[in-house]
Amino acid sequence: MGLSVITGAARGAVARFARGLAASVGKGLGARLALAGLCVCAAAPAVVAVAQPGSGDGSIEGAEALRAYHAARIEEAREEARRQGGHWTPGWTSLTERTPEELEALRSWRPPAAWLRRWQGDGPPARVRADLPSAFNWFAQGSMTPVKNQQGCGSCWDFSAVAALEAVIKIETGVEHDLSEQQVLSCATYGWGCSGGWPDIAWTHLRESGAIGEACFPYQASDAVPCAEAGCPRLGAVSSW
Repeated sequence: MGLSVITGAARGAVARFARGLAASVGKGLGARLALAGLCVCAAAPAVVAVAQPGSGDGSIEGAEALRAYHAARIEEAREEARRQGGHWTPGWTSLTERTPEELEALRSWRPPAAWLRRWQGDGPPARVRADLPSAFNWFAQGSMTPVKNQQGCGSCWDFSAVAALEAVIKIETGVEHDLSEQQVLSCATYGWGCSGGWPDIAWTHLRESGAIGEACFPYQASDAVPCAEAGCPRLGAVSSW
């Protein structure tokens, strides 16, 4: 599967989906560590520090109880990182200010049933080329765009899709764009918005309408914001994936 982009500098360039995927899932150890409250859709980047937790509402009452909950989860994540030989340090982030219920609301990856069946099936193993390097990191190559904050909206599906497109454009053209997640959240009305979604929803819209910049349509962490992509210059587009 590949995600290809069309930009002013390069048209019809086809990039492997793994390049874009690195923007959303290639920055840490994976979903297991996400449970520690360190991330939402993707694991944390190379080093995580140092925002201190506050209080929150939900089943855990009070700042001390919330802090104890996250301290235990962080230690669990650190142990998992050590076990897997990770080169990053789990720690306090802005997400450790949130209760488990608030964190669960942010984990809004909603794959179609057909994809779930495909992933969980017993199909033939993937063929792997023998000449691949033992390790490769697009982040170390300077090809990933900065980590962003989805705030209280369950829009991880949107952020991961837009980050993948940003990364592919940067890899193929050397140009770094800060694209608008709010465009997808407000204008791809066939998605679930802050209640969850799937990257295909975002890529379909960005194929049909093109991707615009964050400066033209800033993120507001709400799917109730009216679509305002008209009049914004197109910085790129998805052609296929």
